[in-house]
Amino acid sequence: MMQVLITGAAGKIGSFLIEELKGSYEITAYDQKPVREKDIRFVRGDVRDSKTLADATKGMDAIIHLAGILLLEDDENGIPVIMNPEDHMLINVLGTLNVLESAASNGVKRVIFASNDSAYGFVFAVKKSVPLYLPIDEKHPLLPQDAYGLSKLRLLPKDTMMVALPSTDVSDKQ
Repeated sequence: MMQVLITGAAGKIGSFLIEELKGSYEITAYDQKPVREKDIRFVRGDVRDSKTLADATKGMDAIIHLAGILLLEDDENGIPVIMNPEDHMLINVLGTLNVLESAASNGVKRVIFASNDSAYGFVFAVKKSVPLYLPIDEKHPLLPQDAYGLSKLRLLPKDTMMVALPSTDVSDKQ
């Protein structure tokens, strides 16, 4: 059975994905928090910890990278506050780099990276922005206006990533 590591597995999308994929794939959940599913392998880890991540990616056929932090987090009173932009870069960008390097060093053939609509610049817009056309698709220019949106960009062109990480398929091809 195909071995799949899911980073950010305890999050909303990760939890849903585990439920959908278990039974068809051998799932390893990677997160700082425990996952709800008790019948899958769980590795407690942070994507900034390259050693733990590299160990978790050994023997994997694919990685689904969902780990990251949002623009807001709850303070000690449960009130949402804007996070430090530096934290977004350290967790979302460095974490993604660690995932890609771990995949390359362990011969993982497929990495799926999840971005979101913040990269288009409409979600946490500092100044009002409207789409250049509708419906918005993957070809629409990426114009993030905040640290979170910047951290969700694909930072290098596909060809560059393919050269830098030759054993890892980061393409959109099936």
